[in-house]
Amino acid sequence: MPEPDPSPVAALQRLSRVWRDRVDGPARKAAIAVAVFSLFGVAHLARLGTTSARLIAATILIGFVAAVLARWIMSRRGWRDPRWVVTRTIVATNPDLGHRALRAMRLVDRTAHDPSVGSEELARAHLERTLSRARPEDIGKKASRVARALSYTALAAGALGLGTIVVGPFRVIEGLDVLVARHGEAPLAFQWLDETLMIAHPPDYLHQRDVSPDDLTRAALPYGSLLTVRGVPLHPGRRLVLVDGTTEVPFVDDATGGVVARWPLTTSARLHVAARFGTVLIPEPSTFNVTSIPDDAPVVKLEGAPKTVKLLDTPEIEISYDATDDHGLREVHLVLRCAGREERRVLARLDGETTHDRGGHRLRANDRFLKRSFAPVEITVEARDNDPLRGPKWGKSAAITVIPPIVGEPEALRYEALARARDAFVDLVAFRIENGVGDAKGDAGQLRSHALRETEETDRASAELELGLSQSYGGLTVPRRIKTLAEGQIRKLRELLGHEMRRTSKDAHAANRTVTEDFSLALDGVLRRLDGADSVIIAKRLADVADDAAEGAGEARRPADKEHGVGRLEMSCSILDGGGASLSRLGSLGRDLGEIVANDLKRARRSLGANDYPHTELALRDLAARLRHPSPSFSGGGRPGGVEAGGGGSPD
Repeated sequence: MPEPDPSPVAALQRLSRVWRDRVDGPARKAAIAVAVFSLFGVAHLARLGTTSARLIAATILIGFVAAVLARWIMSRRGWRDPRWVVTRTIVATNPDLGHRALRAMRLVDRTAHDPSVGSEELARAHLERTLSRARPEDIGKKASRVARALSYTALAAGALGLGTIVVGPFRVIEGLDVLVARHGEAPLAFQWLDETLMIAHPPDYLHQRDVSPDDLTRAALPYGSLLTVRGVPLHPGRRLVLVDGTTEVPFVDDATGGVVARWPLTTSARLHVAARFGTVLIPEPSTFNVTSIPDDAPVVKLEGAPKTVKLLDTPEIEISYDATDDHGLREVHLVLRCAGREERRVLARLDGETTHDRGGHRLRANDRFLKRSFAPVEITVEARDNDPLRGPKWGKSAAITVIPPIVGEPEALRYEALARARDAFVDLVAFRIENGVGDAKGDAGQLRSHALRETEETDRASAELELGLSQSYGGLTVPRRIKTLAEGQIRKLRELLGHEMRRTSKDAHAANRTVTEDFSLALDGVLRRLDGADSVIIAKRLADVADDAAEGAGEARRPADKEHGVGRLEMSCSILDGGGASLSRLGSLGRDLGEIVANDLKRARRSLGANDYPHTELALRDLAARLRHPSPSFSGGGRPGGVEAGGGGSPD
């Protein structure tokens, strides 16, 4: 738009100054007062803490700021526009004159752009005459009335704002803090309690007194303690809670002017007092860092553990333990584990308040669990505490690993020891047959030499027998009946030997030889009976192992269990190998059964090598069935049709 001449511009500036000198000051005051009142009102609304209240308060606050800013921008630009000035001053006081002035301004614009409309000079003159009719005093009066209205508005808003402050000045601060909260927590922290005190009551089973930490910012207390926090509210009427970030416990009136909250301590926590406003918390600046001390599991020490012992070399295992707990022990167990089997034996039952226990146990090689175990046995001592909160906990010692003998190894060792004793007596019989008294008759020196040799040979055979009778073979000993018979025969032999030494004669020598022959035959009979009995026992044990190997082969047929099944199969087959070798060290029946085990295992391994698990299982089942009827292969007592040593009832 073309710039108007100086006269209309000067007139408009004068009118603008008249209006703004009276109105701008009261308008600013009114805006400030309304802004303060709105801010206080929004704070009270936001203090409710609900999502909707905070959203409405934020909307009102943003809307008011946006409106004030828009009004300021419009006013600043408007007073630079002549039409805005005419509208705000002349139209507001004399509408008719104001509208004529606006029409005159539009005419000036038209003549400036289109000379055919008329003379621009005449249009400007018309505008100047029209503006000159506006009276500044009328505009001043109107501006004064508007200023008074704005002043009254400012006064009313200020009074209302003052009222909100009088009602609760801290409420405004709380409300604004709640308004700008994030993730449910206000940014500014305030002190809510005075004379804060914490008392911790340990769990009853610990039998400890209540504790009041000197430093409330950091404390270490037993797991399960009940924390009691007391204090005097600095700002009554607030809903106070004790929180750790996820859980909160409300404070309640303690009937003495204070409040109290009780917190069960489970895990380590960072606690703080906070005031809840709807979904928003305003915390205290200080926190309680409480460390939960768990009830530790008992500590058990087993003397000498960890170590590995062989049962054949150690006929008796000494178990000496020392168990301690921080609060109290209930039980102490001796635990034996082998290949998925477990057996627990109570060593001590305690009252739950004893914190230390020491004891021992003696585990013999012929223990029923050890005798039934073919894989390594793990021996531990475990102690249980008295924790009623999280349940009793077991403390476990290091392990003593016991390597059991190969299946049948003790029986084979006993048989071999008695066989050596029998062979020694057979040698003694041969000596007495070959060295008669008649060869030394009448010669005192030869008689003495004969007597000495008789004594030496008898002592050697007797010592061999006594050694075999007295030893333990992996917990296995010679039966008492056999031992009693042998000891009686040894005494009889010694008596006859003494008689022959006192009076060396052909008759005495013959009697001594006869007794020795009878005893050698008796020992041979004992060995045959032991061979039969021990072979049957070992065979039935190996039958169980063969069944277990067959189960492993069955597992290996299932893809999901193949790895476990193959491992189970290989371990059982190695046990069968050792057991078959032990059988072969016995008498005729043992050797016969040992050959059966070896040959059937060859069949099973051939099938296993071809990944033919069904036929592997069949071969092992066949072996188990044969071992459960451990009769000689050619005695007619085997499987139907007769079973030859190493043969099988089903085709390979």
